[in-house]
Amino acid sequence: MITASRPGTDRHRLYASTTDTYDTDLDIDYVAVERVMNGDLVALTLTEKAMAARLLDARGASIRSIATLLDVDKATVTRWKATGWQVKRPARCGEPRMYRRHVYRGETPCRRCRDAFTAERRNERAAKKQTTTPGRDA
Repeated sequence: MITASRPGTDRHRLYASTTDTYDTDLDIDYVAVERVMNGDLVALTLTEKAMAARLLDARGASIRSIATLLDVDKATVTRWKATGWQVKRPARCGEPRMYRRHVYRGETPCRRCRDAFTAERRNERAAKKQTTTPGRDA
């Protein structure tokens, strides 16, 4: 009888959390994170990948091995580490920064993005108006 094992399975199993299985605030599935940390092929969200990278880094894994395991670029893992493992959420329609992306790409901004951008500019003007000196009465 031949016994086969995957490379790296001779080490002890890594655990992401001992009590929780899911974090609703951060939208992290700790079971999926744990499985990927132990070499299983699991589809992770960007936030879950950053969590797995942070945990693997804390356990002494190299940037290269983390990037390979999570199927991301080494520069991505390095950037996450430099920013304290924070992940910038992708822009979605209905946000002011998505309006700017539409414009940058030469697209016509959608209604939700135009409304969000307009509201942001309105709030900026109102905040600027409040900070001006009140002694300019005529």
